[in-house]
Amino acid sequence: MQARSFVSWSIRLSVIILLLAGSTWAQFTGNIQGTVADPSGAAVAQAKVTLINVATQVSATTNTDASGSYRFLSLAPGSYKITVEAAGFAKAEATVTLETNQNLNIPISVKVGTATQAVTVTAEVPLLNTAETRNQLTLETQELSTLPVAGRNMLSLVSLAPGVSGLGLMGGPGVASGTPGTGVDNYSTETAVDVSVNGQGTVANMWIVDGLDVTSAIRQGVLNLTPNPDGIQETNIQVNTFSVEYGRGSGLQVALTTKSGSDQFHGLASDYFSYQSMYAKRSLPNSDHPYNPFHSNNFSAAIGGPIIPRHQFFFFFGVEPLRSSASTGNQTLLFPAPEFAAFAQANNPGTFGTKILNTYVPTKVAVGGTPPITADKYFGNDPKDPQNRPLCVTQPAALENIPCSTPMIDSGIFNSSSFRNGDQYFLRVDKYFKNDRIYGSFYRTLLHNGAPNVIPQFTTTNHTTERAFQVNWTHTFNPTTLNEAIFAQNRIEGFLGETGDFTIPGISVAAAGQNVGYGVGFAQGDFIQHNYHWRDVLTHVRGAHVLKVGYEGWFGDDVEPFQGPWSHPGFNFDNLLQLARVNSSFGTGTRLPKHGAFLPRILGKPGAV
Repeated sequence: MQARSFVSWSIRLSVIILLLAGSTWAQFTGNIQGTVADPSGAAVAQAKVTLINVATQVSATTNTDASGSYRFLSLAPGSYKITVEAAGFAKAEATVTLETNQNLNIPISVKVGTATQAVTVTAEVPLLNTAETRNQLTLETQELSTLPVAGRNMLSLVSLAPGVSGLGLMGGPGVASGTPGTGVDNYSTETAVDVSVNGQGTVANMWIVDGLDVTSAIRQGVLNLTPNPDGIQETNIQVNTFSVEYGRGSGLQVALTTKSGSDQFHGLASDYFSYQSMYAKRSLPNSDHPYNPFHSNNFSAAIGGPIIPRHQFFFFFGVEPLRSSASTGNQTLLFPAPEFAAFAQANNPGTFGTKILNTYVPTKVAVGGTPPITADKYFGNDPKDPQNRPLCVTQPAALENIPCSTPMIDSGIFNSSSFRNGDQYFLRVDKYFKNDRIYGSFYRTLLHNGAPNVIPQFTTTNHTTERAFQVNWTHTFNPTTLNEAIFAQNRIEGFLGETGDFTIPGISVAAAGQNVGYGVGFAQGDFIQHNYHWRDVLTHVRGAHVLKVGYEGWFGDDVEPFQGPWSHPGFNFDNLLQLARVNSSFGTGTRLPKHGAFLPRILGKPGAV
């Protein structure tokens, strides 16, 4: 098996010393920090600070240092409750919302009192975050699930971020280049998005789902996985000040955080249905005509909750099926007239070309409206004849005495339906222990699509598959030291032109300024890509500084066993009579096709078709 293989390694060893906590791109990307002060503004040391995730009830505890500072690292986005207790002061409480990849600064003031007293602090995220500087946009689950985005593909919202330009999923160089099975939905294994920042092209963009880099290893800037928005908690779109840990993308960096279960069961179900009658008519001049029929049912369902209640053991599951079809739109097609096929059968029985003409016949075509092209018009006039008469009159023997009135080319209206059906599954499991946090997630995406051919034997279908999983383990040694390890893998495969009659080579015949074609075309192709990603980062907090020591590895490959389409020959003929004359030995007087290949090697033994 011949294959093109591409292998790329990226291994990184980093030691990063920052004045403030640096951002990371794993699932737990947020940090909460601040200071505890008394009414006079003096720092309160050794105050006990407790952080509780409101949804999961997972808690963490630390003590303020001599400067009154506290910090919680590696947090998932969500709502958190902060409780501060110190001797001689009343207990203080605050509730805040942490976003993906956010370093949130929450100063808390405690009042003199007893431990039985409690003060509720209203802590709002400041308009200006003094803990970090960056240019970004964060889209939360409500926005991702309810905004009217085409095909429920939330990547169309990326262009809303400040500093981002481009046409998104609607076109542009990044999309027009074409990817197998691409579409404005969540089922393509290679989704191209035309967005750029910082003067960089689309190839500089980077896409991450939790800790998994889903950017294609072969087509830079292209996604191998587009998640269902109902399974995403937040999307963080960042255009500058990237962390050194993730410096591979110099353009746009998009981090998507998946949903996890909580201590209560939650779920949803929906169906996004559309068809032609729901769309307004076009308002441009000469465009007031009906849409070609189409319909789409894009379902979505999700549920999350505890696996074992009150044991900090959660799950989240989502599924998104798509069932859609669209009319081919009353295409006007040219095809050989049956009268000429009968003439070929009578004059060239048993030849390869005659069998093609009489076996592979168009169906479901409404013939009429335009008169057929007859032999006198099809072969044209004799340039050497002073009277400029048709060739069928001046040189009948060269054209096998075909009557000038014989229809050669018919035209008709062809209307059928193409289909696009997809399924995406997502599962995530989280488990918290005293000093450890483990979670794993799994994606599976399937797409089947195809379009009809006027000759039914050449109708073909395609399908692509995607599988991604990742495992994350975080161990907390003490309130100031933790280690996070991750391993992730993504695999995609596409089967192009997997059905149809592959025994016929590609044939193109000139016909009235156009071409009449036979054969499936580019078929029986297969491509496979793998993306492996692993990293380990040790984080230690010392005063106002954060020390990170990390290792990262990445491996990607691409295998394309396209021996099927590349070994499938193609032939060009100047006219239908030339095709009808061709047999397995290229009979006397027949011009060879332009490719000059020897048909018996394709068709079998000599003399057989």
